[in-house]
Amino acid sequence: DQVYPAGWYAAWVASGSMHQTRSGRIIAVAGTRKTSSGTLTNNMIYSNDGGYTWGIETNSPNTSGGDETKIIELNDGTYHMNHRDQFKSGNYRRISTSSDQGVTWTTSVQETQLIDPGVNADIIRYTSIKDGFNKDRILFSNPKHPDLRENLHVYLSTDETVTWPTTNSKQICYL
Repeated sequence: DQVYPAGWYAAWVASGSMHQTRSGRIIAVAGTRKTSSGTLTNNMIYSNDGGYTWGIETNSPNTSGGDETKIIELNDGTYHMNHRDQFKSGNYRRISTSSDQGVTWTTSVQETQLIDPGVNADIIRYTSIKDGFNKDRILFSNPKHPDLRENLHVYLSTDETVTWPTTNSKQICYL
């Protein structure tokens, strides 16, 4: 009941990982249907006490039918939301960002470096120079195909999601 407001039709967190920020906050994104109409929104859920209690930010970004959304914190404190495009308006992932810990969000835009057939994916921080590593590394995984769930790839960004060079991607499954 802490993250499922009365009157909503449905809410869920997609498979994959939650993310813990530098401050210790645990964040994830709940896909929500506020009515039975089927219209999807994404709302960040969070815990500031290790998961004992939870809150929800209801000022969701305009995610244009986004679903199965993942979220990470970038080194500058920006929250980076990455989601599939349910309506496949371009066969790419979509992103939104927040510079105020999820209170407000940018409008969702296509991430044309990440081809996507409209499926669940994941994004995680692997290393950070803030933790003493020599590089910032963020990993993203999904099927690299515009229509089919095949050619599973892992991508590596070393510049906080600005670029996802194809030279930094590895195919790990052909089907």
